[in-house]
Amino acid sequence: MGEWKPQNEEIKFTVIFRGDSTENHTINAADLASSLSGISDLLLQANDTLNGSKSTVSVKVYGSPKAGSFEFDIITNITGAVLISLVNTVDIIGLTGKTVENAIGHINTLIDLIRTTNGKPIETVRPINDDSVEISISDSPNTFIVNNSVIKIYNETSCRRGIEKVLTPLLRKGVESASFASSGSIPETVTRDQVSAFIAPDSEPFCMENNVALFVITRADYYGRTTGWRFSLNLSGGRNDFPAEVLDENFLQDVVSSRARVSQGTIIRAKYEMTQERKERIITKWRIHRVFEIYSGESEDYGSREEWGVVSNDRR
Repeated sequence: MGEWKPQNEEIKFTVIFRGDSTENHTINAADLASSLSGISDLLLQANDTLNGSKSTVSVKVYGSPKAGSFEFDIITNITGAVLISLVNTVDIIGLTGKTVENAIGHINTLIDLIRTTNGKPIETVRPINDDSVEISISDSPNTFIVNNSVIKIYNETSCRRGIEKVLTPLLRKGVESASFASSGSIPETVTRDQVSAFIAPDSEPFCMENNVALFVITRADYYGRTTGWRFSLNLSGGRNDFPAEVLDENFLQDVVSSRARVSQGTIIRAKYEMTQERKERIITKWRIHRVFEIYSGESEDYGSREEWGVVSNDRR
């Protein structure tokens, strides 16, 4: 058996934005930049979801002489053995359009699925075979047969954000449609009145924590604002600090009136909420809901807010 060789495949497709504002072969530069960035992000994220480390995608862009069109060279570098079957990411997204066979029947592209579901969450998934599943969505009595790979990238928030960026020009008045096709295919077209379905859903937190802990203040706000505060869980040095919203209105007012004396190095015992979301990177958010005790750092005893001379209101 001979040694396997990496495979290179070049896939070309054309993106055409149509509308009154493209009649003179022009388009808003910022919108175009966002769209191009979205195509690159979408292909990289979708390829990683479907193929993992078995392939990489690079994107080249060049202008087309056709009115209002821009052509993109997509080069897929397969780094695994040729015998390994890799999913064609560009086709699954719908950037090469639809073939006659796939134009009717099963949903085989991300663009077609988002348009069909109006971007709603999938409620049920029933396997049909190795390649397809039957799905249902909220507020619809219908079910749909969908390619397995399409479902995978539909459920990836990063891919949904990518296709949203690709369609950025449709959010501007004067651009009515975006079409994606390759030679011999039926274009996948998204119109301006459909673009709201392609806005990516908010990320759901994959980590959430509610508890009570000690925090050292590394930066305080003395004007009653919820933002501008920074805290650390490292009580000895205040290292690795982070921003947090302080939502305890009574505490904020006590700080403003100097009834609660806080500064850098002050330690508080507080009820907090921490959430993490996976977007382009992991986003961590901290919120301080209620401050129970304040410690100056000059003694070893933790004092209640009343011991600091603070008159507590009803703090349910």
